[in-house]
Amino acid sequence: MCSGVHAEDDPDYDPGLEEQERERELAQEHKARYRRAVGENTCHIIAVADTSFFNGPGGGFPHRTANSIIQNMQSVNNIYRNVVWNSDLHLTGLGFQIKELRIHDSHTSEEDFESNNLHYNMEREHWEDIELLKQFGRDESFDKFCLAHLFTHRSFDGGVLGLAYIASARRGTLGGICSTRRSGGRTLNTGFSSSRNTKGNNLLTQEAVLVTTHG
Repeated sequence: MCSGVHAEDDPDYDPGLEEQERERELAQEHKARYRRAVGENTCHIIAVADTSFFNGPGGGFPHRTANSIIQNMQSVNNIYRNVVWNSDLHLTGLGFQIKELRIHDSHTSEEDFESNNLHYNMEREHWEDIELLKQFGRDESFDKFCLAHLFTHRSFDGGVLGLAYIASARRGTLGGICSTRRSGGRTLNTGFSSSRNTKGNNLLTQEAVLVTTHG
């Protein structure tokens, strides 16, 4: 199961921050989104592999980890490019390009934890899906990208395979791809997908692609 979270549904969401920044954000929206995109139809992303993914699908090898992510994102990009998002506006051909690939080959040490004394790549037995998403978004460098996506090999409760913040229908609200604002010290242009299901079984390649596509 893949799911999405609206920022305003988050208990940590600060509506006052949204109102305070709404006018500034709307004025800069087009400029900011274009700056992080390649042309007008390709969005820059950062793809991140945590240690569980490195040791799982990556087999403990950086090149295998990188190849797995690149092949996954190429398939996702092909799906997106062929979607007609709005036939009246001829809105199609949108896709992604990996601008940065970050691979964690070991767990993050305590001295590199975030201000809440946690890190999405810390050595930890279990994460709740929403807590991992929130922790992943604490990396301030993600502001430079349209989207930050975490590849993990963890099992989550309830059949969850992926989770991401999604945009609201209301213009200027927080969350989703190219979101530039922060709530509770987090970026909200983030998502994750897992290559392992709740029962601990590995996903098939096409299953993993569909999970990432929805995330």
